[in-house]
Amino acid sequence: MPTKEFVRGLLIKRPENRLGCTIQGDVRSNQAIIKAHPFFAGLDWVKLEARQVPPPFKPNGRAQRAAPTANFDDEFTAMAPRITPVGATLRGMQPNCLGLLP
Repeated sequence: MPTKEFVRGLLIKRPENRLGCTIQGDVRSNQAIIKAHPFFAGLDWVKLEARQVPPPFKPNGRAQRAAPTANFDDEFTAMAPRITPVGATLRGMQPNCLGLLP
């Protein structure tokens, strides 16, 4: 699955091991590594840079202005909101400058 491998490669914690960051100071080589990844197989980079590749998805601007969630699938907008409680670790990291935390 090239998509999972690509995202995992970008999310590697250590920059020297991260996809596109392995050759220090050599931007062109790092770009070539990313462009050669199977995720981008079949993509014509010359046409892309010339803006000759149609976008796979074009948001409906008019609908988005009417409803900010217009371009989100109903599966997600129908979900009930869930507030994540602030854990003790987070509470200890943030200054309580507004007096909002217990």
